[in-house]
Amino acid sequence: MASQVLWLIFLSDSKSEFAEVIMVFVQTSAHAHLFRSRRKVRLLLQALLRISKKLHSVSRWKTLRVAVYISSISICILEAMFIITFWNSKRRDHDHHIIWTSPYLPEEWKYYCCLMRDVSLVLVIILLECLLISFSAYYCFVSKCIEMFLCDFCTKLCIRDARFDGRKKMQIYQEMAQIMVFADDFLSYSALCTLLNSMVGLFWSSYSLIICKDNYMTYSFFLVGIIHNLVTISMVMLPASAANQAFSMTKDTLLSLPERFPALEINLNLFIFQGLKQENALTLWKIYKIDKSLLISALATLVTYGFFVGTLGNAKASKPET
Repeated sequence: MASQVLWLIFLSDSKSEFAEVIMVFVQTSAHAHLFRSRRKVRLLLQALLRISKKLHSVSRWKTLRVAVYISSISICILEAMFIITFWNSKRRDHDHHIIWTSPYLPEEWKYYCCLMRDVSLVLVIILLECLLISFSAYYCFVSKCIEMFLCDFCTKLCIRDARFDGRKKMQIYQEMAQIMVFADDFLSYSALCTLLNSMVGLFWSSYSLIICKDNYMTYSFFLVGIIHNLVTISMVMLPASAANQAFSMTKDTLLSLPERFPALEINLNLFIFQGLKQENALTLWKIYKIDKSLLISALATLVTYGFFVGTLGNAKASKPET
């Protein structure tokens, strides 16, 4: 981050540098928050594994873990493509031009400054993407596990099974509710930071692609950025919204149990009343409940501001010089 602050001071084109400094700072703070909760990260995975054993879904748990690993490797490939296209894009040449024409740098330093600029940008990209990939993959895995286990639990609620009596079903439900509260307590802030960074990256890549008039490598650079940010947003938002929807469906199913199965234990109504009092959901820093409508609203906001910024940019470009 120190190198980005130096570029912010010495380079004349400081808008993108300021945005990069903010993005690195926000994502680093999210990762630091997650690092302080590293014991909770392990405990959450252990709790999910216990639930998978109780629901006899260990094989599905392992399959999901492999799928998340594959998706993480795919994002790493996108990151490598992002760096390669940047290295051959006009964006890099533009940065070098700003350094060579900067009045704040001595002539004998400018070559080394260009080299440092390339290295620092590559390191910033790698740092940001590693933080984004590690968190989004973990969050996606946790959310999909919660959704999968809740759907399995709903299925077992509707059938008679000697292994799952009423008391055991209520116990599993209470454990799942506690897991959602526990996960949201230490993951909600990092989820918000990751989503904000991805939204900013998506906006910047889309706007730059629209106004870009350079070679095809520059187009590819911005296009890869759009795809990467969309994948990151989807890995955070879609599984979490599905988990919240599955939890609501489970509550509705539990509420209908006394009517559908009157022969269940007498204490079942009491368990249901005690277990359904609290509203549990995965959120963004406990401000917004994650659902699909929130994703649509966020993307619509990006489109709106994109048109707004694009209109201002065209008006500024067409304004005659005095």
